[in-house]
Formats: sequence, C-alpha cells, structure tokens
Amino acid sequence: FEMVERARDGMGGNGHLGSGTRDLIAVSYHDSVAELQGLIGPAAGSGPFARAEWFARLETREAAPLYACARHGEAVAILPLAQRGEVLHAMRNWYAFTWAPLGAADPELLTALAADLRRRSHQVVLDQLSEPVATSIRAAFADAGWRCEQQVCDTSHYLPVERRSFDAYVAGLPGQLRSTLRRKSSALTTEIVGNFTDSNWTDYAAIYAD
Repeated sequence: FEMVERARDGMGGNGHLGSGTRDLIAVSYHDSVAELQGLIGPAAGSGPFARAEWFARLETREAAPLYACARHGEAVAILPLAQRGEVLHAMRNWYAFTWAPLGAADPELLTALAADLRRRSHQVVLDQLSEPVATSIRAAFADAGWRCEQQVCDTSHYLPVERRSFDAYVAGLPGQLRSTLRRKSSALTTEIVGNFTDSNWTDYAAIYAD
C-alpha cells in the first residue's frame, strides 16, 4: 500500500503551487458522487469500478466520503477518498482489485490536490495501487511537501495465454483438477468475454444488489 504523511514544514497547501498553469488549478471537495455527475463521466476510467454507480454504493458504507477534485480547463483529476478518524483513506472495496485517481493523470493536477489535502488531514493512506499509479501519486505528494512511504501490499498472479484456446489450457491442467472442473461446472454455463459491456455491468449489479 501507499502511505503518505504530511511533512511538518515546507510547501503550504492552498492549491496554488506557483506560476503558470498551477495558479489556474481549481481544487474543490464533495461528499457525494451526485455532485460530480457532470465530471465523473468524462473523468472516469474504463471498467465497472470507475463508474458513478459504483461510488454511490460505496458512499452508503462510509461515514464521511470525500471526493477531492482538481480542474484546469477541460482536464479533471478526482481522488475518491474516505475520512476515517483523522486519516484519509482510498475509498474502495475488496471487489475492486486496484484503486486509482479518476481522470487525467496530469502531475500538476495531482500535485495541486496533494498540496491542498494538507489542510484536510495529516495522513493519507492509499492502498491497492498499481505500480505506475503508485509512482505518479508518490511523486505528486512528495512534490507537495509530504513524506511518503511505499510498500508492496499484494501480488497479482497472471497466466500467459500464449495463443492457447481455453480447451488447450484445460488440457494442460493436472488430471485431478480437470476432474474437479468437469464435476463442478456441469451445472454452469461459462462465457468468456473480451470487453466489459453495459449488459455485463447489469448482470454484475443484479448479483450483488443485496
């Protein structure tokens, strides 16, 4: 996970970091994704865990959700956070494998957010970041005067496809595992898709509605 702790001296946190475009960056805070309906659509990344509906559901499980938003022109960066005690955390759920800012990965927008967050908390804890996201977040917070600590919290395992079909993959499994797979999957219909569609999201939402 990535833990960022505020430095006790150094750069102030007013959201205006110097000359040029940083002076024109507007930082705002919101306690509901409903307030970001005009922004989170174009800002959101791909996949079900970057949608307004996902964050609206997360809000019901958090006492103090907080969306930190930086804007410059059409560029938008949003940090979905949750205030827990005196510490700000990434607002996420274990269903989502990773957490990342929404919108532009602009270092100046991220640094503006990091600087302004110093007025909100002395500590920010962000976990389940991919390595590229962790690198950019760490650089932005360090540039804004925070002391940063980073450590590995999870490891993703993956299997190279190597142009194999699913049948070829199954044929390479140990015999006992193949038998278990046949027995357990006899009552199931399995579909493998290459893109997450609106229909997939509808099915996912129906399964986890409760």
